[in-house]
Amino acid sequence: MVGKPGAELEFTPLSNLSIIVSDVDQTVSFQDKILSITKITPLLVGFSSQYANGKPTISGRIDRLTKSVEIEWTYENVGENTHWELKCRPEGPFRDWG
Repeated sequence: MVGKPGAELEFTPLSNLSIIVSDVDQTVSFQDKILSITKITPLLVGFSSQYANGKPTISGRIDRLTKSVEIEWTYENVGENTHWELKCRPEGPFRDWG
């Protein structure tokens, strides 16, 4: 979902995005991003990373039960901020780590 100031929200389909959660490295990775895991609970994996030099701060969460994902891209210029709401497939809970 892409927001533009003064305009209606524009929905852009996204497919074939792989999100990798590594309990060994304590990272979440997708596209060319590798983000630190900030929180792990039985129901949630939280992640965040801040970039410099005009790159966005990226943060999000993965619901381990429903596999829904939310990712926020926060830029210095607020008009460029983006929010993704994703539903991962196949549906169902993640396997337990350990």
